[in-house]
Amino acid sequence: MSNSDIFTIIALVLNMITLFIVVYQTMVTRGAFELAKSSFDEDKNIRKFTLLPKANFIIHVDMKIDTWINELNRLDDVIEVALKDENIESLIIEAEKYNSSPSGMVRKYYYDNSPNWLAEIYITAARHYYYVTGPFSNIKDHNLAKKIAVDIQGRIQESLNRIGELKGYISDIVPESYLSAPTSLRDDAFMD
Repeated sequence: MSNSDIFTIIALVLNMITLFIVVYQTMVTRGAFELAKSSFDEDKNIRKFTLLPKANFIIHVDMKIDTWINELNRLDDVIEVALKDENIESLIIEAEKYNSSPSGMVRKYYYDNSPNWLAEIYITAARHYYYVTGPFSNIKDHNLAKKIAVDIQGRIQESLNRIGELKGYISDIVPESYLSAPTSLRDDAFMD
């Protein structure tokens, strides 16, 4: 056996040892990663529950968002029918139902007393709703009504997507069992 064969065998053995060390390190790293991930998930769940406000804040915001989603869907249907029938007068009548000002869309008590994440979802959803209803409320001119209504239809779809995304955040943070707890009694009714 020549010296080069001996060095080749030694190099092969060293490479095999290195390979086993790398495989072992990979297994240890994977285990550490999974442990860190489970710790992070547990911490995330704990944070969720510590950040939960009283149910009435979440329910108020969730219901308000549902109302805005339903209203935007209804408005989309109204505009669709009015444009199809070329009934511009019905657009003007419908526009009169909406305020040109965003004042009163968000209840200050709920905004001020909700946790920051919920207050921001609330005000942002209101902004997306007003992105549609504000301009729509200005339909007064027969000549511009059709053009504005077509623009509003595009805004409706965009706002529905954005508001739905915001509603999804509430669903991700708040367990369904929390929102759908039976009974409408106040908390203090359960205490002695």
